[in-house]
Amino acid sequence: EIENKKKEVQKHIDDINNEINKLRDKANFEELDKEKAKPIEEDIYTPESVKPLKDKIEEANKISRDTATQEDVDNMTKIIKDLRDKLVIDKTKLKDKIDELEKAIDNGKCLSQECKNVDEKAKNGYNNPNLTRDEYVELIKEIDAVLQRNDNIKNPKTSSSQFIIVIIASIILVVGYIVLKTKKSYIR
Repeated sequence: EIENKKKEVQKHIDDINNEINKLRDKANFEELDKEKAKPIEEDIYTPESVKPLKDKIEEANKISRDTATQEDVDNMTKIIKDLRDKLVIDKTKLKDKIDELEKAIDNGKCLSQECKNVDEKAKNGYNNPNLTRDEYVELIKEIDAVLQRNDNIKNPKTSSSQFIIVIIASIILVVGYIVLKTKKSYIR
């Protein structure tokens, strides 16, 4: 009976060792999970560069956590990182913001030197093939800020003519009132 107990204990020891080996050999998904969890700013990058990244992340989601080797996981992590590095900025929004700023400058709503400097800086960024995500976001913010600061400024070319129109309309109203009063008193 002692011999049976020894065999039983040895079997449990072997089972425990097998489980330890499985845990030791099991792939570590921590780095891959971090890469998959990073957001993809689709409004900043071209759809053509986002699609391969999204496809690889979908493929990575299908990797079996029980059977994957560490090499498989490491390779997938590297591929996803490389695809993130290859994302291409979609400069359409920047171009639209530059156009909006130039329209404000042309309409006299943004006449300060700051407006012209931001416009020039944004054009240089737009023409830079190595524009980073952070630079892109910063240029958009700068254009929005300068437009907002200059939003309430009236165009000197149009504000004086609007003033003249208001004065003329006021004079017409006053003259009309006087004429009406005069006619009423003449009728009596």
